[in-house]
Amino acid sequence: MGAQAPRPVGRQSQPEPAYADQSWAHQHIKLPRFPKPGKLMHAAHLRELGTYHHTNYLLGPSAYMLPRSKRYIKSHYGPLVQFEQGLLDYASVGGGIELVSSIFLLMEGIFPMVFLQAKVGVPLAQNHAVATMARAGSVGEDGFLILTHTVYTIGNSNQNITFGANILLTSFSGFVSNWPSVSYLQKLTPRTYLLSENYLMGAQGQSSVMGLGLRHVQKRGVWDFGLITGPGIWSLGLPAAPMVSYLYKW
Repeated sequence: MGAQAPRPVGRQSQPEPAYADQSWAHQHIKLPRFPKPGKLMHAAHLRELGTYHHTNYLLGPSAYMLPRSKRYIKSHYGPLVQFEQGLLDYASVGGGIELVSSIFLLMEGIFPMVFLQAKVGVPLAQNHAVATMARAGSVGEDGFLILTHTVYTIGNSNQNITFGANILLTSFSGFVSNWPSVSYLQKLTPRTYLLSENYLMGAQGQSSVMGLGLRHVQKRGVWDFGLITGPGIWSLGLPAAPMVSYLYKW
């Protein structure tokens, strides 16, 4: 057999990297990887984020959705009762009633204080979600209100922050008022969470509402205990007003 050709000695030429013709930013800045559409819209991803109490804060919603076929009923202070039912992994419906005022209104032959709500939301990427909730209800004789929340939530079930744009239309004022909001949830213990919810209302913030509370999660229910404060409450001579609610899931 003939002699084999000698191997080249010394430094061999290396192939040009695939990004040689790209800019410095393309080579060194790594953008977050977004899930593929099939994975992004997968129901299991939403169910992981949207458990019962993660769908709302003290008063307003987060962008996490209630899973399909799941439901809960929630009572604020006792008389104000609301419910929510998951229709799809991306949509839910609900409603509520204020019992004390409604009883007196019914005695006068006036339609009770009730409202209906609908919520639609999807994840944008891992730990990012957006949702819109609309509520429409009656307030006394010939009165109505429409309240919408458009929210963007960043985080997970243990820690998240939500930025919101809220619009209110009532038959009393005849105009639309809107205000931004920031809400926060932080897990403290396996069953305890810290909640903060803040609404900047009014031209100079004179009608702002700020809330701080604790959430205790049980097997079938969730307790919220908090304080709500703001100029409207200060005008009554009170530093803050208590906030108590209970959510029961099934």
